[in-house]
Amino acid sequence: MDFVVLDTEGKPELSELAIVNSHGLVIYEGFSQDHPNNKGKGINPAL
Repeated sequence: MDFVVLDTEGKPELSELAIVNSHGLVIYEGFSQDHPNNKGKGINPAL
């Protein structure tokens, strides 16, 4: 499986990322511990 990891905010610090597969589908989305979208675990599956 081919994939790419993207910084989805574009800020100097990495606080939000996504993994996109070779079909262009987001297969994972993650947030840093202090990010507003963090649901308490720091890991949020995009599925």
